[in-house]
Amino acid sequence: MSRISNIVKNPGVIGQYISGVAKEAASKNNIYQLAFVKEEEGGWYIDLPEWTGAHANLAMVAGSDLLLDFLLKDGNRVEVEVVKSDKPLAKYDEDERFFRCDQIDASLFGGSNYEVCGLEGFYHNIWICPVTLFVLGEYPKYIYIRNK
Repeated sequence: MSRISNIVKNPGVIGQYISGVAKEAASKNNIYQLAFVKEEEGGWYIDLPEWTGAHANLAMVAGSDLLLDFLLKDGNRVEVEVVKSDKPLAKYDEDERFFRCDQIDASLFGGSNYEVCGLEGFYHNIWICPVTLFVLGEYPKYIYIRNK
């Protein structure tokens, strides 16, 4: 699907994308502190109070929910530190607290698929949705994650 048809089908994402680019510019060294909550019905959602779109858009699905179940220690909340990069970073590859997600494919407004690497016991790919554009400003080629 072309970018134009994605925009036509998802016009609300344009403003969110612009907000994400501005937020990304204000980040510190491409490092983000994110939190996710498992709601009573069992679904995972990113905790993003500043989001102005539909709550359903914050749902973690297609493997991301499985990753959060895997990272959950107890309760219903997972907090992570996320580092985005356009290339592998030895500093994080060598840090055993982090695992890496390598981008498999991307569509500017259609989400992106990632292979999870270095997380022993977790053997699923994940999909991240267009809300990522709001949070990170882009679909990074590499995402390093540390469970807090």
